[in-house]
Amino acid sequence: YAPIAFTKDEIEWAEKWRDDNMGKFIVLMPLHGTTLHKQFPQCRDWAETILKKYPLSTVYLAGDGHGKNVPFGYDGRVANTIGAPIRQLILMARYADLVSGPPTGLLTASVMWGTPRIYLATDASVRQLTYGAINDFSIQSETFCSPCNRAIYHAEDCYPPVREDLSECSFNFNKEAVMSRVDFIYDKLPWRF
Repeated sequence: YAPIAFTKDEIEWAEKWRDDNMGKFIVLMPLHGTTLHKQFPQCRDWAETILKKYPLSTVYLAGDGHGKNVPFGYDGRVANTIGAPIRQLILMARYADLVSGPPTGLLTASVMWGTPRIYLATDASVRQLTYGAINDFSIQSETFCSPCNRAIYHAEDCYPPVREDLSECSFNFNKEAVMSRVDFIYDKLPWRF
């Protein structure tokens, strides 16, 4: 992988951001990708589960601001970075302790840093998305047609009926399986202090 070139100022900003979060388990969660099957309807539930279980955790929500999910507060431990420049978010992924969410460029970029990630695979298989990646804990949607390897821009593009204007595969992940991956990352991998 060839890393993106960042300016000295950008890197200094990211290092300061991490220093400001010293002693915290930082989770970066993009809310959505570009299509109906690259969405994260469980974001709020899963973020609250992490925040309740791990008092040292902080969740940073990311996205372009056009998704249906909205930011939420949790004792000041959920930060809104929706609409932040992608270069900034990629550097945040470098210094985060976990990046988790649907298929997005941010999840893909986290690979170049070796940041632990949980890629919620819908459109492609876990093997396609993660071959050769380190610290990868991705999981496949349990929907019968996943991976579909298709671009689902409209409801009629999806094989099963859509739910809440999202592809069914976006909903079908085993929460316990995902949270066991979070537990492993939290308990066994070093945080970026």
